[in-house]
Amino acid sequence: MSENAEIAAVDAANGIGAFFVLESVHEEVPRIEELRVGAGIRGAFAALSADEGRTWRIKKLAATQPHLDPKRLDGADTLGYCVARQAPNGLIHLITTMNKPCLHFEMNEAWILSDAGSDLSNEKAMASAATSVRDVKEFKETWPGGGSKAMWSAGIGDDGRYLLDGKETWHYENGARQFEASYQLGRKVGKETLWRPDGTIEWQWEHGKDGVSVWTQWWDNGQKKCESRWKDFHAIGVGRRWDRDGGLVAEATFSKDAQ
Repeated sequence: MSENAEIAAVDAANGIGAFFVLESVHEEVPRIEELRVGAGIRGAFAALSADEGRTWRIKKLAATQPHLDPKRLDGADTLGYCVARQAPNGLIHLITTMNKPCLHFEMNEAWILSDAGSDLSNEKAMASAATSVRDVKEFKETWPGGGSKAMWSAGIGDDGRYLLDGKETWHYENGARQFEASYQLGRKVGKETLWRPDGTIEWQWEHGKDGVSVWTQWWDNGQKKCESRWKDFHAIGVGRRWDRDGGLVAEATFSKDAQ
């Protein structure tokens, strides 16, 4: 197994499902005979055994995404900090947080045992396919004293996903605003703001329709602290930082791959 590889096991209804990442296959795993044919194949796999590990059915998982650190594993897809559980309805759920973004997989034993593959690419999996949201409902969480802590709305997209849609608002226990953002089809749009307990703005995102978001931070005296632009989780363009008196102290230019 490769550096930083992770294994998550679940006692499935009719076997044992193990989920792990392989950079290549070595002689240290002689029981998983099927993997020998694919030695050197990189990516993340599901393995299911119905005879206590004597033989295994191996299935490559699609759209598993690279490591959080692009320098790790030479860009190969991986699973990290992963946990697997099987629900009462037989669906096996796998979550992993070492990827960017964090992922949640659903599968059943029949899929692992079948010959069905998937041509779903990483790029296609990350693209939003929803064009509408139905059954939008409002939700509310309160503080022990009854005051509003959080309010948000969400529904089911026409691609089958649970999506936030509308305004999300959080309050401190004293009733002061803490956080506010707006969602459309599961994506943040417009302004996203975090307030300090004293009511001053700590930071704010401005999410543009072109996919570029401007992140601005302020000192507690109201002076601008930092400003940067982001796209696809990467800083782009010029970023600046100022001291508490408004003096420029740092400036850097970013691209997707390097500063």
